[in-house]
Amino acid sequence: MEQLKAPIAIKAHIAEDWCLAAGKIVEIRRWGQRIRIGQVDAVAADGTIVWIAGSGVETRALFERAQGFQVWVPVLAGLSLAG
Repeated sequence: MEQLKAPIAIKAHIAEDWCLAAGKIVEIRRWGQRIRIGQVDAVAADGTIVWIAGSGVETRALFERAQGFQVWVPVLAGLSLAG
C-alpha cells in the first residue's frame, strides 16, 4: 500500500470552489490551524463537503464548509509517494 508524503509547499491558496480540489493533495484548515493533509477522494455535488482519502493509520474523513473547515491547495515544489 502506498502512503503519501507531505508535499513541499512553496505557498498555498484557499480553494473557494471545493469541486476543483477533487483528486488533489490539499491541507484542511480550521480557525488557522492545519487539521490534515491528504488527497481529496470525493466532493459533494454542491461543493460544501470534501472527503479526504485514508492514508496509513488515518481513515477516510469528511469535512464540511459549514463547520468552518477550509481547503487549501499547495503550490508544490515536490511530491513523492513512498512505497
